[in-house]
Amino acid sequence: MKKLILFFVALTVCAFSCKTEQKTTSTNSPLCETKWQLTYIDCKEIEESPETPFIVFAPDGSFSGSLGCNSFFGSYIVNKENISIEYRGSTKKLCDNMTVEKDFSKALKSQINNYVIVGDVLIVRVKNNEVLRFKALPKNE
Repeated sequence: MKKLILFFVALTVCAFSCKTEQKTTSTNSPLCETKWQLTYIDCKEIEESPETPFIVFAPDGSFSGSLGCNSFFGSYIVNKENISIEYRGSTKKLCDNMTVEKDFSKALKSQINNYVIVGDVLIVRVKNNEVLRFKALPKNE
């Protein structure tokens, strides 16, 4: 029993490499068809943006969302906890504060190769380095 507890503690520490407070549930939110709100980029809490940045992965291998001002889209391939993301483009509106937008799109264009979902938190990584963190929004948002 002690080994099992130590295993879960070690797993939690590895999964949450950034020092942030997390609320976990007994079941994980599904990757597909969940609206994932962006909360951290490179382990830094995001700033205010004109709109709430988010991403939604569709079952057909496409994704879309908001960078905070502009909409974006692309495709992905997932195999267990490995993921390959191909950012294809976005709209080109000009907004007042585009810091989050630029950082989010840059991260989506990086060599993302794996992810983990713990409860309602999605962590997207390059190798074992966290680049993006999201929280699942309730179905009605």
